[in-house]
Amino acid sequence: MRGAYGKLVYLLQDSQAPEVQDLLQFNLIGSLKTVYSTLEENDMLDVLRDPLMPRATATIYTTGKTRPQIDAESRAKEKAIEHLARKFANNKLNYEQVRTCILSICDNHHFLFCTRDYVDRMIQYLTKYFHPTETTNSLAIVMGRSGARLTHSHTAQYYYVLQSLTLWREVLHDMFRLWYLCEQDLLDGNNGYRLRNTGQGLNRVQSCPRISKAMHNIVYEVQRKLNHHWVGSSVIHLGDHNVPNALMFIDKYNQVSRILN
Repeated sequence: MRGAYGKLVYLLQDSQAPEVQDLLQFNLIGSLKTVYSTLEENDMLDVLRDPLMPRATATIYTTGKTRPQIDAESRAKEKAIEHLARKFANNKLNYEQVRTCILSICDNHHFLFCTRDYVDRMIQYLTKYFHPTETTNSLAIVMGRSGARLTHSHTAQYYYVLQSLTLWREVLHDMFRLWYLCEQDLLDGNNGYRLRNTGQGLNRVQSCPRISKAMHNIVYEVQRKLNHHWVGSSVIHLGDHNVPNALMFIDKYNQVSRILN
């Protein structure tokens, strides 16, 4: 994230500066092509409504299944993809292009499986093995003990963990849209950045209006789901010393699956 992709985003970000635009005389930024926009501009949205789409884009789960079962599901999925690609291919979008659209949806489902689904599993473990008021298996923490930086009763810590996992879950569920909004904030020529020492070296501090609005909506929905059992602050750090810009936001939430796995 902070390697090749991060360097590319920062290069594109700098290319949007007025003085650089004057030198280049062309814009390096283009609009993002999505599956929906590609199908829409070619009058092929019926692909998304086809009854075979759920099978063609399904994630193959291996837990509790035999190898023959997994192979059978994989073959059925591949046949569904091939059938749809041949069925809808025409002079506007050929077989490979339709197939690419379907596989792009598969990629999104696989991303959710590798990220969001692990958070769902952790929420299941929390609610199965712990209760918000019964302290048989206490989650209470005391500042200064075992690395704890604050003091929480069992109930407060239970809801704190639940709200954190639920927030992670909702962010990862909507990650592709959030990532798109992040790039819009980062590459907005009218939204410049300032180099600041944030305590972690020099960083590009830039406002994030689009992703900030989306995150406020997500936090509100999480609070509503939890019946407003919110512990601590609900401040969203974006464009400050904690999260200097939208790239750091994406990098931050991409660590969740690594932590849980």
